[in-house]
Amino acid sequence: MFIALFIIFLFFNLLTKKTTMIILMMIFFLTGIVLVKPFEALEEGPCTLVGKVYRVTDTSVRLTNVKALEEGVWKSKSGEFYAILPDNDMIKENEYFSINGQNSKLGNINFVRAFIPGDYFSYRYLSSPYEKIRAIFQEFSDSFVTFLKKTTGDENGAIASAVFLGLGLDKETKNMINEAGISYLFVVSGFHFFLIYFLFRWIVSYLKIGYFSSFVIRIIFLTVFFMTCSTGPSSFRAYLMLTLYELLHDVDYPVSPLSVVGLSGIILLMGDPTIALNAGFQMTYGAVLGILLLSKITPKESGTLQRLVPLGSLLFIMPITALNFGVVPLLSIPIGLLLSITLIPFIMICLFIVIILFALQLQQIALIFLKGLNPLLTLCSKIIEWLANHYGTIAVSDFTAAFVAFASFGLMLIIFYIMKKGTPTNSVVKDYDIN
Repeated sequence: MFIALFIIFLFFNLLTKKTTMIILMMIFFLTGIVLVKPFEALEEGPCTLVGKVYRVTDTSVRLTNVKALEEGVWKSKSGEFYAILPDNDMIKENEYFSINGQNSKLGNINFVRAFIPGDYFSYRYLSSPYEKIRAIFQEFSDSFVTFLKKTTGDENGAIASAVFLGLGLDKETKNMINEAGISYLFVVSGFHFFLIYFLFRWIVSYLKIGYFSSFVIRIIFLTVFFMTCSTGPSSFRAYLMLTLYELLHDVDYPVSPLSVVGLSGIILLMGDPTIALNAGFQMTYGAVLGILLLSKITPKESGTLQRLVPLGSLLFIMPITALNFGVVPLLSIPIGLLLSITLIPFIMICLFIVIILFALQLQQIALIFLKGLNPLLTLCSKIIEWLANHYGTIAVSDFTAAFVAFASFGLMLIIFYIMKKGTPTNSVVKDYDIN
């Protein structure tokens, strides 16, 4: 799709020669990164797999670094893998895992089901220093989630911990949020990172310390927050973007949002090329690119239009969800936007204060904040429940999903045309020339 879009831009002369050459080099470079390891999908049917436990939920075990036994040889497999087990209580994150089961597929997603306990097992291995450090932060996160649920109730506590850390959701609440179409508010991403980071940066600005000391403190804070919250493509992308921005800004290197987005994506793909097939990776980067594109054609002096810029994320999210999951957002679009600029930021700011008080063992004061916050968490829960039952998302056919993808494609063409028309020098945008 992106290559087709690039060809159309060339045909209508929407890109400068410099931009065209840079994009061509990036296409070949990124393609090389993605294809440096062969993409071998696992077929449906009986299979024997080994892998590393990435995440354990109430319903499944997410696996990474998966290899399948084929004709007596272990072969690496691409795609997303979820093990469906009779009982996963004894499975722990970061363990090695083996399963003999039946695979069923949904696109690039593999669901491997084991029918009896003897068909799977896991075992610990020597943790790396990073995993040992992360385990300490995760232990703190788990205790904070428990404190939230104990103070505000299981449902409100799950919503609070999901909004702030992306943790604590049970199967029922998670399904309800997905049906409501606002799951992006409950997965730690750039929205959450930027809000918490700039709040912390504002606090640090009042400290009478030098720039370098302030820079080190900010990087440490970003790292601590990343280690504390749930890790995934969206949170790692946000962490990388902010860290790269701070590093490049510290050495007085010209920084543009698109440069930082592209560089963070390259780093992730070099670490694991198969993540390009991950719907979460596609949506998190698609959302950011859509927002950046829409921001380019939105007048800076118009405060009202600037508030609508987050809707640019739908340029990529709608076709991805339509093609991968057969649903598109409906009422979740206006209500999600309203929540993202009102209720959710306020809840996150309050929870930022609460987690600091909790870390300082001032739990009685934190308790007071949470009691005051509880009515807003209840309101958030009621909104989610209403959206889940009143067309927050709607199911679409394959034909409609294709139509949504082409409509998003057309909107991108219009945006680039407006950007070109509005630039006196007939170049698209300075940032595109830099990148």
